[in-house]
Amino acid sequence: MDKKTRKNKKTVDQTADTSVTSLVEDKPKLAYLFFLSGPLKGQLFPLSQGTTVLGRNQDSDIVINEKRISRSHLKLKRTGTKVVIEDQGSTNGTFVNGEKVKVKTLNQNDKVHLSPISIFKFFFADEDEKVAIDELYELGVRDPLTGAFNKRYLMERLEEEMSHAQRHQVPLSLVMVDIDRFKEINDTYGHLVGDHVLIRLAEGIKSICRRADIFARYGGEEFCLILRNTDEKGASVHAERIRELIQNKSIDTEGNKIKITLSLGVASLSDKTEYKNHKQFIQAADRCLYHSKKHGRNRTTAASEIIAS
Repeated sequence: MDKKTRKNKKTVDQTADTSVTSLVEDKPKLAYLFFLSGPLKGQLFPLSQGTTVLGRNQDSDIVINEKRISRSHLKLKRTGTKVVIEDQGSTNGTFVNGEKVKVKTLNQNDKVHLSPISIFKFFFADEDEKVAIDELYELGVRDPLTGAFNKRYLMERLEEEMSHAQRHQVPLSLVMVDIDRFKEINDTYGHLVGDHVLIRLAEGIKSICRRADIFARYGGEEFCLILRNTDEKGASVHAERIRELIQNKSIDTEGNKIKITLSLGVASLSDKTEYKNHKQFIQAADRCLYHSKKHGRNRTTAASEIIAS
């Protein structure tokens, strides 16, 4: 190999190395907060340039509905790749990796405690890394069969939504949905067909849900809907829309056309119905669901109907 050829090869190699390196190293890194526990568990927040305030106050940039969090608990100031955390005189303090701080520059993977419950992890990540984190989050909160939220996520969100509704005096409703005689479908056609029915049902319900609605699989053939800013009357209308949609459709699977019906129960927060916790709220909706089952199936029962009867 002559001198000129060696020089050209060296230039090509250097260019290739530089290109590959730049592809890896020059990807823009964005700052994120990922909540490991607390009311925002599993949620990922991008950190913009400038100031971000965290606290219980509804005007905060990131609102944390937890009593041990101060109304304006801390602020984060991002300047380029530097992020400084500053406690805002919170009652219980701010801790970074177990050390109480007033002002501190955050490092990659620092853990920040706002309370014994609410903890987030700070890190920089490129778009590919963010996609992986998003996928992990989805795996943690979704039912793998139907794609609806799972029961754990439902319970956490219901507790948060109840707290918000009671504090701001806005309506909140819960709808429980159950497939009538689902055991007969499994016994007749097998569990794979039963799974397909669950998937198609979930698709049907999600197709008429609002963006703010929280749709989750409660267990087996039972599903739940949390309806924000919706009173009992509005929730009953929505439940009936779901019931009629499913009643008028057939599910095609393995050459069979399967017709299903639903029983639904509706419970709502109001001046007349105060539940001590989210478990009591679910029990109220479940009683209404049982009433629908007991009185002929394929119907919706609201809590006020049981009280009036």
